Amino acid sequence: MRPHFLIYLLVLLTSSTIGMVRFKKLTVPFRFLAVLATYSFVSECATRLLIKTIHSSMPAYHIIAIVHFVLFSIIYYHLIKDPTLRKIILLLIIPFIAFSVVNTFYNQSFLLSFPSNSVLLSEAVYIFYTLLLFRQMLLNPVLIPLYKQSVFWFNIAMLIFSAVTLFNLGMINYFNKHNIDTSLLDSIIYIISLSFYGLFGYALFINNKFDGENSPHN
Repeated sequence: MRPHFLIYLLVLLTSSTIGMVRFKKLTVPFRFLAVLATYSFVSECATRLLIKTIHSSMPAYHIIAIVHFVLFSIIYYHLIKDPTLRKIILLLIIPFIAFSVVNTFYNQSFLLSFPSNSVLLSEAVYIFYTLLLFRQMLLNPVLIPLYKQSVFWFNIAMLIFSAVTLFNLGMINYFNKHNIDTSLLDSIIYIISLSFYGLFGYALFINNKFDGENSPHN
């Protein structure tokens, strides 16, 4: 196992452990985030097992795309307080699952292909979620320092990671077609991936259902 991947797993494990240890102290959306971090760690470990057994980690990523979308949607459902937007978030789950299943069976093979179509769609939706939540935060400020706002750190991690992933997947065919070296971009994405789950861990560490930060959103 490569050192880069071991570091990635360590960050995931740390975030997962923080979430599980503090689970009872977390607000509802961050309990789902703790579950998501734990699931992500287990799934990434499973990819190594799949590579050794069936020589492909792609099945795990097809499942991850769906599970992540469901969990992130539930998290934003609890964070966003507008009733209409909450209904829209829930209504997006079923069409996304249907799209992903159709994509797996008829376009990007469960065993051989990365589900880039599903990931592209999900990242676009995540950006939509993050902008809705930032708008809500601006309209309803809380009297808590920014560095102590778990919602802010979670949301900024989602926005940056989703935007970079969307750009990368959207441009990868162009880069390959024109033989453009992507080593620098790959390094940036790796660092952002570490930061993504690292910020999740920080958000899980500072979130507390008793501090009133998320009371309007639960």
